[in-house]
Amino acid sequence: MNKKKDLSVMLVFLFFAFAPLWIAAFAYFGSGHEYGDAGTQLLCAAAMLCPTVSVFITGAICKEKIDFTGENSLKLGIYFKDKKWIWMLVAIFLPWIYRELGGWLFLAFNPECFDATIFAQEQGIDASLIAVMPLYSVVNAVVFSIGGLGEEIGWRGFMMPRLEKKMGIGPAILVGGIIWGVWHYPVNYYGHNFGTGYWGEPWLGFLIFTIFTIAMNALLTLAVKKTNSVWSAAFMHAVNNGALAISAMFMNGERLTGFWAESTVQFVVMFVPALVFGVIAFIWLLVLEKKEKEGKAREEVQVA
Repeated sequence: MNKKKDLSVMLVFLFFAFAPLWIAAFAYFGSGHEYGDAGTQLLCAAAMLCPTVSVFITGAICKEKIDFTGENSLKLGIYFKDKKWIWMLVAIFLPWIYRELGGWLFLAFNPECFDATIFAQEQGIDASLIAVMPLYSVVNAVVFSIGGLGEEIGWRGFMMPRLEKKMGIGPAILVGGIIWGVWHYPVNYYGHNFGTGYWGEPWLGFLIFTIFTIAMNALLTLAVKKTNSVWSAAFMHAVNNGALAISAMFMNGERLTGFWAESTVQFVVMFVPALVFGVIAFIWLLVLEKKEKEGKAREEVQVA
């Protein structure tokens, strides 16, 4: 009975997390609107709240108790003891670090793309302000992280603990990452992340983005475990989406041609550092799970 209920809870959650975005995206873009227009931002902002809304709809339909804090909860508390504040800072600044590294990696392959003046000229600001722009963007993303929280309460606060309990952390990261990636496919299809007209559209974009979401799922899940708070994932998610790297401010994309002009190639190269961190997080999670199992085994032996 419990297995059937667990499956029912997950299916109801996924339906209400997916259906609004998929229906709205295909209806909106299918009616002639283009990705990037005024309505796109509103659509994406509303979509980011769907996983959280789905949690509470699922709780009502399946009579599932939804706690905000404590064990088996959505982990909406914020804690600073036991070095949790350090992990909160890691969650906030790590996305900027891997975006920065990815940008400089791309520039290393394409030095002709380096342009020290383009950002200041386009934005109409003094070049001396460039150094503080990344910090401003990180702080801005954290302050306005409600969109990230809207997704994270659903994915990392509700879905991932249930997947982990059912199949273990390794498979849960893979399955959860795929689910999260597929959720994005309608907006990916119409231009999110990769634009349109790239080689292998849309399937190559789907594949690359799903690998990215699996890696990010590992990072975000580790952040939640280390802080016991879904806020760390919300901050990381928001900074990942909104942080501005210095390398990006020195990049003139108009100078790119051929292979390097492909949006998928650019995404993959800039994503390499995030992938490395994601693999490290995945291994870390496996080690944590092993230690937890060994600890429980020792307790059982002592009790016996």
